[in-house]
Amino acid sequence: MPAGSLLFSNEPIRQRANILNENVLKFGVPDIIVTNNYARDYQQSKLQFDVILTDVPCSGEGMFRKDAGAIDDWSMKKVEECARLQREIVSDIWSCLNPGGLLIYSTCTFNAHEDEENVAWIAKELGADFIEIPTEKAWNIMGSLIDKNPVYRFVPGKTRGEGLFMAVLRKYGEPADVNEERRLKEIKAIHEKALKKLHVLSHGPLPDMMKGRQALPDHSKALSVTADLHAYPHVEVDYQQAIAYLRTEAVTLKTDAPRGIVLLTYRDFPIGFAKNLGNRANNLYPQAWKIKSSHIPEDNNIVIE
Repeated sequence: MPAGSLLFSNEPIRQRANILNENVLKFGVPDIIVTNNYARDYQQSKLQFDVILTDVPCSGEGMFRKDAGAIDDWSMKKVEECARLQREIVSDIWSCLNPGGLLIYSTCTFNAHEDEENVAWIAKELGADFIEIPTEKAWNIMGSLIDKNPVYRFVPGKTRGEGLFMAVLRKYGEPADVNEERRLKEIKAIHEKALKKLHVLSHGPLPDMMKGRQALPDHSKALSVTADLHAYPHVEVDYQQAIAYLRTEAVTLKTDAPRGIVLLTYRDFPIGFAKNLGNRANNLYPQAWKIKSSHIPEDNNIVIE
């Protein structure tokens, strides 16, 4: 994204929203707001976006290859219901897209009712032009089944990855002529008034939690690329200790490790906080995030240097 951009990442189903929030916090990047809302809630916020990506719920035909449950759950009735819901979602969010803004429409299904017919409906009824995206022939991306509109089908066995359909549309109208300084001011102006209409799960690291008289830092602070971590002594741990910590098991630190809240690092990368009591260290890694697998690779594979 261009410098100074702000990304809203939304999921209406609470359980899935919590997983989304966990993943965003683990990335530790700033300027991402995670919300748990429906598209119609964004209407009330009156927020305006230059780009909206709608990964809409669908009948899941792209998952047939690996998920027998998706086959059992499929029916023409579900296709019809999904097609209607997809139009409702895009209609609800449409007013939040700036004139000249881009809508990226995607599903993980293949039938034309949810794909080509819906994007054609969006273009005609809501007002948008299709945008053609350059692709390589070697990618084996397929086009439309029913018309000549530029759409993109990723079919298992033909293209790498799972089944996917996508199309890009540009909303009618000319984008406002806003210079960079004004654009950054408008982004910074998105504060309490707009966000009060939304259920915000996170916007950067979560605040410290008070336990008695002591403030315990939230784990998201340890992973943030912008948080000031110099306030916490750094304690380097080895591979076995790091794995034990990420499983929320007890960790014993070196006798010369500072007491109190410390930031554990592995190969100089922060992995989380612990409260060192001397004879033992209280593991502060979130229980919901712990590694549940009992398998530990024999080789210490280094992914990032």
